[in-house]
Amino acid sequence: MYAQRGARALAIAAAIIAATRNAGAASQPDRPKLDRALWQAADLPANTDVIEVIVRVNGADLAAMRTRLEARGHRIINEHPSVSAFAVALHGADLRDLEADPSVLHISANAIVAAHADGSDSTGGRGTAARQALVTTLGLATATVSGKGAGVAVLDSGIAPSAELTPDAFYDFTRGGRRSEPYDDYGHGTHVSGLIAGRSSGVAPSARVIGLKVLDAHGQGTISTVLQALEFAIVNRQRLGIDVVNLSLGHLATERAADDPLVEAVECATRAGLIVVTSAGNAVAPPDGTRFAEISSPGTAPSAITVGALDTHHTSTRLDDDVTEYSAHGPTPFDGFQKPEIVAPGNDLVSTAAVDSVLYTQYPERQVLDERGRARLFRLSGTSMAAAVTSGVVALLVEQNRRESDARLTPNLAKAMLQFSSLSIPGDPLTRGAGALNGGGALDLAASIDPSYPTGEWSAPQMPTPVTTIEGEHDVWSQTIIWGTTIIWGTAVYVNEPAWSPATVWGSTIIWGTAIQ
Repeated sequence: MYAQRGARALAIAAAIIAATRNAGAASQPDRPKLDRALWQAADLPANTDVIEVIVRVNGADLAAMRTRLEARGHRIINEHPSVSAFAVALHGADLRDLEADPSVLHISANAIVAAHADGSDSTGGRGTAARQALVTTLGLATATVSGKGAGVAVLDSGIAPSAELTPDAFYDFTRGGRRSEPYDDYGHGTHVSGLIAGRSSGVAPSARVIGLKVLDAHGQGTISTVLQALEFAIVNRQRLGIDVVNLSLGHLATERAADDPLVEAVECATRAGLIVVTSAGNAVAPPDGTRFAEISSPGTAPSAITVGALDTHHTSTRLDDDVTEYSAHGPTPFDGFQKPEIVAPGNDLVSTAAVDSVLYTQYPERQVLDERGRARLFRLSGTSMAAAVTSGVVALLVEQNRRESDARLTPNLAKAMLQFSSLSIPGDPLTRGAGALNGGGALDLAASIDPSYPTGEWSAPQMPTPVTTIEGEHDVWSQTIIWGTTIIWGTAVYVNEPAWSPATVWGSTIIWGTAIQ
């Protein structure tokens, strides 16, 4: 029943987005090269305010464009070769000249990105059973993998080293991207990293975490800084052993995905074989209660695993789980892509604390005692936390896949596994995606599928029973994959489809085999 409602919801959403886009085109000026956030600045010919923008150009024109920009007196902040772009500081009055330059493909605001954590009303307590409660809820109580060998790059506010969590490597992009001693002056990144790989709070405690600091002591950064770190992760993925990228941050989407430089960088990372997990964003319902197209960037990236937040109500049973009020609803603005992919526990989660960080000192009521009675843990809520939990599960999938096959787990196959094994909960795909994260079921899938099989062939010698037992309850998988605006039922996940290739953009038009309905 949920799936039938979901199919109707996706069809309606696609129609609404198309109608809205057409109406907007008729009422707004024709500014195809300009981010909507820059329209007002571009319409003021005497605007001397200095603004930061990201200018994307034809790849062959990068060097020439840099020369022209510098000749005009514009300050180059960063160069971003993965998306053929420059981050530039210029006057608002200069936007029209750039807009008219035939070498310029698009101009985006170098917007502020922020952490996706939401305040928790819960206070204090002890966190000694935090990890056990989380892994039980996820169906991982008997898991035989712990993320060993998997590398997760966390682009966030940093990581405070402790006995709970020590990053494998740390680079500070708020200070130019240099390698440095790990630290976290805000506290969000440590909490996120602890949920991924913390010894007492992490889903994958044996995973390696690579800290890429992109947010400052206020939990904010810029698109260009995040782009720098993403490009670094792509270039150094083999040297640092990066398999997964966690982005528990974002900004309001103000342009189509194809024009968004952060989205394009996520797509580039996916094509390079990195599994990118993003938070859907935290949103507040408007006065009329209408919830639609709230997904933030880079959660709007087609190939990202975009995660909404689930409230488990502090129980192991999945029967009382529901999507939190603050979890952003899909689809994506401007394009109408189906998001989120799944929802995961994200409400009132206990994880590692960055002692003396801004969050830790500003909210003492959220400090949690560890097993020795010391306030070394912290409670937070948000889609940030849900994305981190999902990244932990993906790290487990990476280890499980390496046990079964020599072929690398591709981003699209990882996403398909998470969706197919997810648990059905009330709501529609625009709120819950395919369903609730089911770590145990995803591992069962990973253990049965060998991605080294030839394309088009059956890759699961033994299909697992699509049921996960959690605390004595038998929870049935959704057995659905949402591809674009299409809900796919059947056994496609068990076939080495062309869709699972890193070169295939999620949701694009492809020819499927016969194993779907």
